[in-house]
Amino acid sequence: MDKLPKRPANYVPLSPVVFLPRASAVYGDRTSVVYGRLKFTWRQTHERCRRLAAALVSLGVRKNDVVSVLAPNVPAMYEMHFAVPMAAAVLNTINTRLDAQAVAVILRHSQAKVLFVDYEYVRLAHDALQIMADAGVPVPLVAVIDDIDRPTGVRLGLFKLEYEALVSKGDPAAELPLLADEWDAVALNYTSGTTSAPKGVVTHSYGLTEATGPALACEWRHQWDLLPLPERSRLKARQGVSVLSLADANVVDDDTMSSVPHDGKSLGEIVLRGSLMKGYLNNPEANEKAFKGGWFMTGDVGVVHPDGYIEIKDRSKDVIISGGENICSKEVEEVLHQHPTVADAAVVAMPHPHWGETPCAFLVAKDKAAGLCKDEVITFCRERLPRFMVPRKVVVIDALPRNALGKVEKVKLRDAARNLVPSAVSRL
Repeated sequence: MDKLPKRPANYVPLSPVVFLPRASAVYGDRTSVVYGRLKFTWRQTHERCRRLAAALVSLGVRKNDVVSVLAPNVPAMYEMHFAVPMAAAVLNTINTRLDAQAVAVILRHSQAKVLFVDYEYVRLAHDALQIMADAGVPVPLVAVIDDIDRPTGVRLGLFKLEYEALVSKGDPAAELPLLADEWDAVALNYTSGTTSAPKGVVTHSYGLTEATGPALACEWRHQWDLLPLPERSRLKARQGVSVLSLADANVVDDDTMSSVPHDGKSLGEIVLRGSLMKGYLNNPEANEKAFKGGWFMTGDVGVVHPDGYIEIKDRSKDVIISGGENICSKEVEEVLHQHPTVADAAVVAMPHPHWGETPCAFLVAKDKAAGLCKDEVITFCRERLPRFMVPRKVVVIDALPRNALGKVEKVKLRDAARNLVPSAVSRL
């Protein structure tokens, strides 16, 4: 049986691109995109994506080159999700809420060859590129995306390329690269970097294609039949397989890698196997840490209930170990949020001379003029939590530190907590 080779007739690598020509052929006159006064059909979208892919190739974009996009959910963003992989390149969508320094870090680390910028973010892109230029780092080609519904005629300045011009010049009949291996990279997305530099997560074609199965199996069936899907995906779609296409998931002791008891109480790290990311770009240390013993270490802490369901409790870096007891910071935060005078709360580890570390609560009062009573908050927690989980220190602040994505920067709070000592009033 091993002598039976893969052939073009019996093996086609999974690719998210296959959906578009099928939609164009079967539903060509149906609406694909509505944006303001503008509407495109699937046939038009297919042609525009082929034109853009051909334009990218003409700019010198080749396999594994990164094409970055700094834009909201406009038609161009939608089209690039097809056009970039059509050109065998890797799509990197950049969060528009980041500052120029963070954008520059991503562009530099990804070595983006082309950057598409929505007209509203030209200044942000300009500042990021200036940071790169000042550091002597090569900058990518830049193309501006104007408002396709109501063009602004934005001045391109140093940015000589324009999105619609590229689309119009691209040849829809041009020969485009064929996917040779479904393990090939198709997308690059960066973590938020709340505790360290952001990591570039590389997604392969197989994983991205498999992720579409549940959507096709549910509400989209009236517009998308299952014929565009290769047989493997069709079977999974009918069976309602998880969007992650997981072969397995478990909760383990991260030292021994043995499974925790299925009692809904024993904490461990959630680990996964299946159609996951390829790995972190140019970060071998992070990859060695993330892939361990045949599992992907998620960094999430959870429990397994007797019925086999896994419940996420916290991030592993946020777990507080007090006297050998594991404390999930989120569980304490949930109780604090129930207090009538608390508007926001974050709990981190604080050093303790006897227990090693104990919970420290940073709180924001609903009524800043009236404030809140720390003793009342601690008493409130004592009535609702085990004794070892009650915060030993309550600190009232004006606002929790958050990053550009709105996530609480607990690393800053942990740094502040290192200089604190447990309150006498909260000593148990």
